[in-house]
Amino acid sequence: MRAADYRVQITWALGMGLALVVFFGVAAVFTIQSFLAEARQERHSQEATLLLERAALRLRTAESWQRKYVITRTDADLAAYRTARDETLRAVVQARDAEAALDDQQLFASLEEAIRARLAYMDDTVRTLGAEGLPAAGARVGSSASGRLREKIDRLVERIHANEGGFMERVRTETARSAQAVQWLIAGLGLISVVLLGWAFLLVMAYARRRAAADARAAHSLAEVKRVSEALRASESQIRDMIDAVPALMGYVDARQRLLFHNRAYEDSLGVTRKQIEGKLLREVLGEALYEGIGGYVQEAFRGNTVVYQRALRGRDGRMHDYEMRYIPRFGSGSQQREVIGVYALGIDVTQARELERIKSEFVATVSHELRTPLTSIRGSLALLAAGVAGVLPPKAAQLVRIANDNCERLVRLVGDILDIEKLDSGEVRLDLRATPLGPLLAQAVAANEGFARQHGVNLVLDAGDDAQAAARVDADRFVQVVTNLVSNAVKFSPPSTDVEVRLRAVDGKLRVEVRDHGPGVPEDFRQRIFARFSQADGSDARRRGGTGLGLSISRAIVERMRGTIGFRDEPTGGTTFHFDLPRVVVAAHSPPAEVPAQPAGE
Repeated sequence: MRAADYRVQITWALGMGLALVVFFGVAAVFTIQSFLAEARQERHSQEATLLLERAALRLRTAESWQRKYVITRTDADLAAYRTARDETLRAVVQARDAEAALDDQQLFASLEEAIRARLAYMDDTVRTLGAEGLPAAGARVGSSASGRLREKIDRLVERIHANEGGFMERVRTETARSAQAVQWLIAGLGLISVVLLGWAFLLVMAYARRRAAADARAAHSLAEVKRVSEALRASESQIRDMIDAVPALMGYVDARQRLLFHNRAYEDSLGVTRKQIEGKLLREVLGEALYEGIGGYVQEAFRGNTVVYQRALRGRDGRMHDYEMRYIPRFGSGSQQREVIGVYALGIDVTQARELERIKSEFVATVSHELRTPLTSIRGSLALLAAGVAGVLPPKAAQLVRIANDNCERLVRLVGDILDIEKLDSGEVRLDLRATPLGPLLAQAVAANEGFARQHGVNLVLDAGDDAQAAARVDADRFVQVVTNLVSNAVKFSPPSTDVEVRLRAVDGKLRVEVRDHGPGVPEDFRQRIFARFSQADGSDARRRGGTGLGLSISRAIVERMRGTIGFRDEPTGGTTFHFDLPRVVVAAHSPPAEVPAQPAGE
């Protein structure tokens, strides 16, 4: 072989060797870059997942403070809740900024949406506490909607964890393949690859350190999740204990009448355990006999009306107690805002209150009887003096006699109203119920009050429509008394030159009498006691307009004795409408009167 040829071959071999070195070097660079990219992707994925877990943890902390505030209603707990809420929002924003590395971005979007919806629901609960009180807020805290939001968030977090685990497994597989390629490069290049091997070794060590740090952060996050979960369970247990200690019956049923929430007093009243109640239909829990007694009230609440009635239940002491039961409808939101999706039940023990009311009624009745005779004598004497029987009185004396006579008349009316209440309570009043067309009775009541309305500059308008001859079983005199009470109240509180409208119409198989005014409406703080005895919205105003504060109470007692219901509503355009409903009947020839057995009003 010539030297030239040798040199050519050597040069060719060296060139080939150099080309191989360059080729394998480039391949090694691309392999290692892919290895590093996978490591960075895994690290970003872990960081994004940890940020999501932090957002979920902040949310649980906010839930805990919100529940505590619902019970304590302290400014400190409210401030803690708002701080936790703001931290949750910040954590959600941070996770959203880092989520580009997640394997499934749609899951993150769903989780973010669920967290924001949960925060909005919690804010609504805080507002409900201020607007409607503890029963409504407590029911929202334990509602199915709240539970579904929590379950949705937990499921999304679990799915993200599962996806992250699969993603990590794929990254580890790709990492193993990259490591194998690096080993082949090291074996092929030999000594030339020592530097590259050292570089790869350093990269592997760096990756291991990063992986160890990520594992440590993940372990810390899991420990924090466990700690917060335990604290949350302890807080929920404390809230449950506090609600169970409330001496009132509390419960909630959904649209299917399935019991989703109740307290211990509810269990004690039925003599059953929590497992026998929760999640079951109300009919199953109460039994057919008891459900038949209250089913009508429940259906009325599901029609959107607040229902109040009284019933006897066994208390924790084993004795029977009188409870005032209140069913409050819960309306949906959005497209369901006009639909009743559940009913809250609240029962308050009024045994002592009723006993005090009985004692008070007996005392007032006794005093009234003792006052009636001397007042009648005084009224007669004053009337004779005012008529001039004792001679013409000086102007000042005549004015004093007129003032005394007016006040005596007011006292006589007060005593008469008190005696009516006492008779209704004691069952001394027996109603002569007859199937009677209501239109003529309304016309009679309106005609009787025309003069009183003209004194106040108010017009009375009667609208019986096509139902003028519709009949109900009523005591005619007591029916007119109820209408007169409602009309006189409407006249007294109506501005001059306005109408007081008396209407008769059919509603759900019943006859409804409505009396509407255009006055200032019923004050919010007076609504709960408007039908109570001696209740007046404004004492000074009531004295100016006249009235004893007993008219509405007497009206309710009479309506309930005629198997009806009475209520009121404020109109959106101003004014108030009082109404009472009576069962409609078909008038038959020679319809005999029906006498109502003596019983206390309202039972």
